[in-house]
Amino acid sequence: MTDDTDLRIIRELQGEMPLSPDPYGELACKAGCTVEELLLRLTRMRTDGSLKRIGAILRHRNSGFNANGLLVCVLAEEKIEEAGLTLAGYPEVSHCYRRLAYRDWPYNLYAMIHGHSESEVLQIVNRFVREQAVEIYDTLFSTEELKKSSFSL
Repeated sequence: MTDDTDLRIIRELQGEMPLSPDPYGELACKAGCTVEELLLRLTRMRTDGSLKRIGAILRHRNSGFNANGLLVCVLAEEKIEEAGLTLAGYPEVSHCYRRLAYRDWPYNLYAMIHGHSESEVLQIVNRFVREQAVEIYDTLFSTEELKKSSFSL
C-alpha cells in the first residue's frame, strides 16, 4: 500500500538524482526517512510493480556525442540473441533490442549508437556488420534531440 512516505520518495525520484557520494542518503533525507527504510521501500515498490526502474537519462549532445545513429538489422532468428549481446557490449551502444519484423519493415535487431561524428558511428556499424556477416541493415541518424521526460505525480 502506497503511503505519504512512498509518494515523497516517488516525487524525489522523478527529479534530478543528487550528484554526490551518497545520493540515496540525500534522497532519504528529503523524503523524511532513513536510507535503510528508503531501500526497503524501493525494493518493495520494485517487487510489487509500482516502480519499474531507476535510470539515468544521458543528454547526448550536452555530453559531446553529436551523432546518434539507430542501427537496424535483419538477422536470422537463431543469430539475434548472440549478435544482440555482442552489440550491447559495445561502449558506444546505449540501447539494443529485438523487435518484430514486418513485410514492409523487415528489421528485427535495433541499436542506438553514439559518437562524436556520423563517420565515427558508421565505423562502429561497419565493424559490427562485418563481424556478424549482416547483409541487410541501415543506419538512421537523429537530426535533433527531443525532450526526454516521463510521467510525474
